[in-house]
Amino acid sequence: MNHHIEAWEKVKPHLFGKVCEVTRKTPWGFKEDRGDIINKSVDEFLSEEEKYGTVILHILSGEGESKDRILKVLDKAYKSAVKIVILEHNPEEFEVPNLNFIEEFIGKEIYEYDNWGRNLLYAFTTMYPFCVPTLSDNTQDITYVNESDHGICKNNLIYTHTSEEKIDFKLPKGEIYWVIGGGIPYESMEEDTRNILIDSTLRQCVYAANLYGVEKWKLDMIYEMKDIKEDKESWKPHWRKVIPNGVKPYLILHKSLEDLDVKNTNIYVSTVDKKFWEHLTGNTILDAFTEPRDKIKLCRPTL
Repeated sequence: MNHHIEAWEKVKPHLFGKVCEVTRKTPWGFKEDRGDIINKSVDEFLSEEEKYGTVILHILSGEGESKDRILKVLDKAYKSAVKIVILEHNPEEFEVPNLNFIEEFIGKEIYEYDNWGRNLLYAFTTMYPFCVPTLSDNTQDITYVNESDHGICKNNLIYTHTSEEKIDFKLPKGEIYWVIGGGIPYESMEEDTRNILIDSTLRQCVYAANLYGVEKWKLDMIYEMKDIKEDKESWKPHWRKVIPNGVKPYLILHKSLEDLDVKNTNIYVSTVDKKFWEHLTGNTILDAFTEPRDKIKLCRPTL
């Protein structure tokens, strides 16, 4: 496999929506592999006002672009795209300028990273605290709810109400992973806790991100929530609307409990069936599934 094809095979799974590839010269890059990719020079990209699903920075440092100019491109891409993909030469092998500043730029943002010797790749979204670096045109949206469950907005499979009681005990300190579900974390998160919201339904994560001020045009590229109606007749009297308490989460992640792999932390599992989080019982569990259902209980691991 030649180096171009190898790089394309690494980049391709990370692309989402309309793609702009920024290069030092044009035409250059992956347009021959996917004809609808828009190829712009650094100057062209910095002077335009377009919005994109993905912006690719294609070997800017390795082709001699200055750090200052790359930072300008990164800043512009962050403001004008949902996702950024950075392809660069491996600095250890090719002695190009140190790329630590890219990680400094990303900061809190969770990112996908790949290094295959000749090249390296970063992929991350631009909607902090909403982080879904795996976002692509083929992103799988899993949900464990069905339309017979009155706890959802039937048209969109998004929980906006809950039947769970308010938490009536002191939260454990440190880090807490919260299943977004019916929104219990919105009213329960505390400032001195590292709160990470997770859900297997991408639309539920978009709804949460919307509550916490992520730019609407970026969220609309993933899923428009204009059809949500929270006053549907299907809401039964025991379902209550959860009101956010103003605490902003550290992260909002599109992730299933089945795929969560953490130890020695705290996890709110909502009313999700235990078979989906049994592998996590070595952590402290905040559980509303075990009877009596809807009564949140604190279960610490047995030592």
